[in-house]
Amino acid sequence: RYAANLLGAPLSSLAGEGPRGSLAAAIGLALSGTRAAAFCSGPDLAGAQDLLRLAAGRRLPLVVQLGCRGLAGHAPTLGSGHEALHLSADYGGLILTAANVQEAVDFSVIARRVAEQALLPALVAQDGAETALALQEVRLPGAGLVERFLGAPEDEISVPTPTQRLLFGDRRRRLPRWHDPDHPSLLGALQDGDAWARGAASGPAYLDAWIQDCLGQALRDFAKLTGRHHQLLSAHRMDDARLVLLAQGAAVETAEAAADALRKRHHLK
Repeated sequence: RYAANLLGAPLSSLAGEGPRGSLAAAIGLALSGTRAAAFCSGPDLAGAQDLLRLAAGRRLPLVVQLGCRGLAGHAPTLGSGHEALHLSADYGGLILTAANVQEAVDFSVIARRVAEQALLPALVAQDGAETALALQEVRLPGAGLVERFLGAPEDEISVPTPTQRLLFGDRRRRLPRWHDPDHPSLLGALQDGDAWARGAASGPAYLDAWIQDCLGQALRDFAKLTGRHHQLLSAHRMDDARLVLLAQGAAVETAEAAADALRKRHHLK
């Protein structure tokens, strides 16, 4: 247990027995209505895909911080790689990929807001050597920004969607207590094929349709508070481009520099 977080609440950490244990512990905290984050490397997350999908299926507002590291091939590696990120592409939650340290910090706050509104886990990915281990200047969010942008976990908020209103009524706790000894409910029961398929199909149709609007609003609100503008898909000098480079992670800044150099030296748009 440490001192307190920016909202004055006790700040603590749990060390699980291995990567799966750490993610399972974070899932348990999120089930109980606690604001939680898990920290994983690429190989860690590759071996915990079932837990990641479980968090999405149970609508847990959990943030997973992924340090992208290449998976073992002909030899283990400490370098960056996106294999685990691609494995997680359809896990059922939000993914934000940072190009630098500032984006990793900003996306962590934005992901938290969207996760708690949409009731879905959010994955914030950053390249290992180029971002997670890099020395860069960064502006950390202050207590005032966190309080205005996120609020406290126990705050009562207006329910944002009609489907959530069917579950909670007009208002709900910002972080629902899915596991509450005072109000017990059955979660994660074994289901036959038909029941499971209906549940899997209903999530995107009734609960996830507004996530893009939710993320867009969070990006606009964050820009008003910080002056830092992020987009759903960032673009660089695309107005008259004839050749398009599509990249994610730390390669984005290199691709932008390459595009500028190709325009200047070779007149290639």
